[in-house]
Amino acid sequence: MRIGVGLLGFGTVGSGVYRLVELRKQNMRDKMGCDVFVKKVLIRDPKKTRAVPLNDSLFTTIADDILSDDGVNLVVEAIGGVYPAREYVEKAIKSGKDVVTANKELIAKHGRELLQLAKSYGVDLRYEATVAGAIPVIRQVRRFKITDEIDYIGGILNGTCNYILTQMELNKWDYGTALKEAQRLGYAESDPSYDVQGYDSLFKLMILIREVFDIDMDVKDIEVEGIAGISKKDVEKAKARGQRIKLYAWAKKNGDEINAGVKPEFFPVNSLFGQVNGVENAVVIKGDGFGQQFFVGYGAGQMPTGDAVLSDIVDILGKYERTAKG
Repeated sequence: MRIGVGLLGFGTVGSGVYRLVELRKQNMRDKMGCDVFVKKVLIRDPKKTRAVPLNDSLFTTIADDILSDDGVNLVVEAIGGVYPAREYVEKAIKSGKDVVTANKELIAKHGRELLQLAKSYGVDLRYEATVAGAIPVIRQVRRFKITDEIDYIGGILNGTCNYILTQMELNKWDYGTALKEAQRLGYAESDPSYDVQGYDSLFKLMILIREVFDIDMDVKDIEVEGIAGISKKDVEKAKARGQRIKLYAWAKKNGDEINAGVKPEFFPVNSLFGQVNGVENAVVIKGDGFGQQFFVGYGAGQMPTGDAVLSDIVDILGKYERTAKG
């Protein structure tokens, strides 16, 4: 069975998905009987030089070339932000297309209604890549919830901030120098405020809270502090005490209340979180049966995020595989 994929966006995430589909298409064909191929890619600037080469015939600047194409079975949204991403995702769902997204702001703010819309149209909406890069934390949470009561989740959820803090310690750089290097390497955007002010971690935490506790928390109810105010001296003082500073997001259930926050925290150098460096992310989940589970992996970059998207695509392929087998 041929499965056409439409990519909305061809930046870091979109290009990573394309590369991985090309690399793994034979595996998907052999193991699942699905011939997966990228049919069309939505871009803004046809003249832009791209690191991942692609036949120009696949590019379009018109979203409806993908959203209204009956040959596109599955849409990958990799634009970011709420507008026009929400409009595109809704139209894809109403057109009977499965959707995979890496858009944490969209899912944090509108995930519940989009999931309900997808259910009403009998399609899948998946978003593993929105939270912790290559770490399959959403998948794990859903499995744990079948057998356990989870009362705490926390983690280092932003690879950009973790990279900056790591370089400030290891290279003794100031914040500005570390940020510029993160931008040069593609870990930080030209406007890094979304990451360094803590909003990226906030949106990821909101998604986790919904998954773990089945509630939607308002942004104003979560304390948020980023890393822009951390100085070289702060990092040096922490190091002298045998500690490292990490931007940490957490949520804890206390009776009927959920307390949550995002802010820099001190961790002993030899602790689990203290050893999470560079662009790595890490998540801890605590439950009444399994106790504590700790996950670590790359949280930023083209291939780790693309891998999380591809894992969602593979999950969706399962229903096509069953259909093909009759």
